[in-house]
Amino acid sequence: MNTVIYMAKKNKMSQREISTSEVTNLTKMFGTVGAVVAIFIIFFGITYLVKKEDEVKSPENETVAIQYDDILVGQILNRLDSNYYVLVVAKDDNYEGLYDKYIDEYDSESDAYKFYKVLLGEGLNTNYIAEESNLLVTKVSDLRFKTTTLLVIENSSVKKAIETKDEIVTYLEELIS
Repeated sequence: MNTVIYMAKKNKMSQREISTSEVTNLTKMFGTVGAVVAIFIIFFGITYLVKKEDEVKSPENETVAIQYDDILVGQILNRLDSNYYVLVVAKDDNYEGLYDKYIDEYDSESDAYKFYKVLLGEGLNTNYIAEESNLLVTKVSDLRFKTTTLLVIENSSVKKAIETKDEIVTYLEELIS
């Protein structure tokens, strides 16, 4: 009988040990699941706040304007207008603001030819800088610029080229008078 009682006590102890270890395992599992859920909630909250800030910073009704006035040298002869002007500005020209003033005044006239601007110091335009100008051409690839130049374009070819600052200013003044 002692053996049976001993076995019964041993089984109860094993059951208690198993119950205790199961509770410990369940506690660890719930702790892990809780930590994962907490991390998920934290990341969700951070994402929500960042997204909310982005929505506040970027207005929905912002209009985007595409400007067509600045062009590349390669586009000088292929504009849709049949007659227009192109001001090719050298990289080191300090009179660009003066030219822009005259051009803005000229553009305010309703029957004015369109003015385009090429900045020689930018990107692909630098390939067209040379020691000697080659301006009265029919192919864009033949164009070369030594300095700031005003081109008069008619029917996709250069009809007139004006190179010096004084001549450009005089021509622009005649346009607006």
